[in-house]
Amino acid sequence: MVRDRRLASWPSLQTDIRNAGGEWVDEEVVVDGNLITSRKPDDLPAFTRKLASSLSASRIRARVTGPLVTIPSGYPEGPDGHTSPTRRIRAL
Repeated sequence: MVRDRRLASWPSLQTDIRNAGGEWVDEEVVVDGNLITSRKPDDLPAFTRKLASSLSASRIRARVTGPLVTIPSGYPEGPDGHTSPTRRIRAL
């Protein structure tokens, strides 16, 4: 899966990735084709931004015809009157 791919991961995996034919790099987020990787939990905000921008690309957006998350009817609303994304995920 990693042969000839460029990716980031937890530093302790760099030898395994190189032995498998991949190129390990110490970067916050790495995109190689359709593979998006990051190093550690601290990189999550940058990883999430890159993932969201990739999913919103026009070629992907054209394939999505409905909501990605369905909220069950009667699900409790937050204090602002809206159901937050975090509460949605926890409910499912």
